[in-house]
Amino acid sequence: MDAVDPEGVLGSLRLYREHCSMLNGAFVKDLSLLGRDLDKTAILDNSPVTYLFQQRNAIPIPSWFDDPNDTELKRLLPILEALAKAGNVYDVLDDYNAVLQLKQEQMRAENN
Repeated sequence: MDAVDPEGVLGSLRLYREHCSMLNGAFVKDLSLLGRDLDKTAILDNSPVTYLFQQRNAIPIPSWFDDPNDTELKRLLPILEALAKAGNVYDVLDDYNAVLQLKQEQMRAENN
């Protein structure tokens, strides 16, 4: 995020594993503990378990392991910009995740 958004315009707070709660042996980030309106809060994470409590606020992203050629955040820049301008993140994320789910279903159908 530092490379894509060095001034923190798209997001000012980042949560890491140390900010998680344990649930059945898994790390879960509970966005409600931030004390912010959830309709103004999004979570970008590579682990669906991490955003189990607020799935509607999530932007799934592939895992990243220090790949200097990774462009996933740049690919997500349009949605991040839309979120920054949105009055309610659900207006953006509901559409984004519906399209993402359709793409995943299409890929599964093509592989069967």
